[in-house]
Amino acid sequence: MGGIAQIKATVDKLRALKNPQEAAQMILRQKNPGMTKAIEYVKQHGNDPKAAFEALARERGLDPAEISAQLGL
Repeated sequence: MGGIAQIKATVDKLRALKNPQEAAQMILRQKNPGMTKAIEYVKQHGNDPKAAFEALARERGLDPAEISAQLGL
C-alpha cells in the first residue's frame, strides 16, 4: 500500500474507533507489536499501569516499592 493510501487507511480506522485511548493503543501496536502484550497486561489489571507494574514485579519475586525507590518515583 502506498504512503498516502496507508495514511488514509489509518485515519479512517482512527475515526471509526471514536475512542482516543483505543486510537492511541492502535498506534502503539502498529509502531511496536511488542506493546500488544503490555497493553493487554495493563487491561487485565483494571487499566491501571501502576497496578500492572506492581503485579508483574511481584510475579518475578521483586519488591515494587524498592524498584520505584531506586528509580526515584
